[in-house]
Amino acid sequence: MKLEMGLCFETSTRPAAGVAAAISTCESVDRWLPNIEQVVAFQEDNLAAPQPEEWTDTLYDNGTKVFAYTAQITVLGSEFGPKEAGQAHAYRCVALPSS
Repeated sequence: MKLEMGLCFETSTRPAAGVAAAISTCESVDRWLPNIEQVVAFQEDNLAAPQPEEWTDTLYDNGTKVFAYTAQITVLGSEFGPKEAGQAHAYRCVALPSS
């Protein structure tokens, strides 16, 4: 885990999974998915571009399908956008720092 922006980030991504599985895995260890800005900032501060898309905590339901946003840094900057929730993407969990 690495302290960034007041949160502890897992330093490696977890294997690709659907967003529901990612959320469940993070919750099972008392953690959660970071938001779009946190994923981008962590990648920019710690990793070389380009990076794989990572799930974020941003979800929405259009009445037919559930989507979740992924975020990543690229050689041209950062990208984020909705993906179908069942698609498999890498992710990392975050937690509050403990004393």
